[in-house]
Amino acid sequence: MSQETGDEDDFAAQANLQAIMEKRRRRRESHNAVERRRRDNINDRIQELGTLLPESMTAEEGGVARLNKGTILRKSVEQIRMMQKDLRDYQQRVRELEETLNQLNHQNSSRRARNTTTTTTRMQQHV
Repeated sequence: MSQETGDEDDFAAQANLQAIMEKRRRRRESHNAVERRRRDNINDRIQELGTLLPESMTAEEGGVARLNKGTILRKSVEQIRMMQKDLRDYQQRVRELEETLNQLNHQNSSRRARNTTTTTTRMQQHV
């Protein structure tokens, strides 16, 4: 009878081990699927970045280049930095033009005030 109990214990232990191995396999497969989706998403976004780059940055001598991920990322950073600099330059230019406009408006206001005063004085002299 102890032999039967031992066989049953061995069978239970083996079934338990198989269940544990199956659980690990499912967990690994699930993790692999999640990781694959993450990588696919990253690769899709990198390729999308590549399509947003100007042709002047992506063209190769004699035709269009197939850019690798590192090149797409590097050129994207270059493009973003260049656009940030352009934006700062344009904002500075707008401030300069607004200041010039304010000065011109002030000059025009001063001239109008002088012209009004001169016209009023002349009218009073003729009366």
